[in-house]
Amino acid sequence: MVEQAREQARDLTRLSPDELIAIINRQEAEREEKDRVIAQLTLRVEQLLAETETLKEQHSAADALIGLLRLKVKRLLDEMRHGDFERIKLTLLVEQSDKKDWKDQKFDILNPNGFAETVREVRELLKRSKTDGSKERKPHGVLMMIDIDYFKKINDTHGHLVGDEALQALISKLKLVTRNSDVLGRFGGEEFLVFFPEASVEDIYRKFVVGEGESAGIRVSFKPLKAEKSIEFTVSGGIVPVMENDDLNNKIREADKILYKAKAAGRNQILEAAEGKVG
Repeated sequence: MVEQAREQARDLTRLSPDELIAIINRQEAEREEKDRVIAQLTLRVEQLLAETETLKEQHSAADALIGLLRLKVKRLLDEMRHGDFERIKLTLLVEQSDKKDWKDQKFDILNPNGFAETVREVRELLKRSKTDGSKERKPHGVLMMIDIDYFKKINDTHGHLVGDEALQALISKLKLVTRNSDVLGRFGGEEFLVFFPEASVEDIYRKFVVGEGESAGIRVSFKPLKAEKSIEFTVSGGIVPVMENDDLNNKIREADKILYKAKAAGRNQILEAAEGKVG
C-alpha cells in the first residue's frame, strides 16, 4: 500500500503544471457532479415522503400505494449509501419521466410514447457513461413485454371496472419487483413493457421465471372492491436483449412475437429470444 502511494507520487512529479491543473480540475468537476446528484436524490426522497404523508390522510385504499412509495424511498436511500452514482443517475432520469406529459390516461404508468422517450434517454446516458473508444456493440439491457392471460374472461365475467383493477394490480406488482431505474410502460390494452438497464436475459429469467420470492412466475392475486373473493391471474411474456444501436421498435416487435409464442405454448410463462426458456 505504501509502495503504491510512493509510485503514484512519483508519477505526479513527472507531469507538467498544466497536466496537474487538468487533473485537479477534473477531480473537482467529478466532486461537484456527485454533490449535485446527491442533492437531486435527497430532494426526490423528501418529495416521496411528503406524498406518503398526504396519502396517510386519505382513504385506506391508499395503503398499497403508501407501501410502494416507502419501498421506493428505501431503494433510493440504499443507492445513496452504496454510492453507485451511475445507477443513481439512471434512477433520477426515470423518476423525472413521471413529471412529464408521458403518462397513461388511466393508470400511473408511462404511455407508449413516454416509455419510448424514457428508454431513449436512459440508453443515451448509458452510451455516454460507457464510452471507452471500442467499436464493439455494448449491452444496454433487456426488454420484456408481458400480457395478462385470459384478460377478456376477467372482463366478461366481472366487468370492465374489475378488469381495470386487474391492470392496476399488475402495475403494482411490477413496481414492487422492479428497480427504481427500470422503465415501466403500458403498450396497450393488457400489454405492458419493462426495460431493465444493464441487465442480462439470464438476470431477468432468474428474477421472473425461476423467481425470487414475491416475483416468482408473475402470478397476481387481488381482491376487487365490493367483492368477497380474490381473483388470481397469470401473465405470459417475451424477453429480448437490447444492445447498443438496436432499434427499440424492432426489439418491441421481437418481444411481441415471443410473447405470442408463450401464449401458444400454454400461457403462464416467459420465453426468451431463442424460442424457449433460458437455462
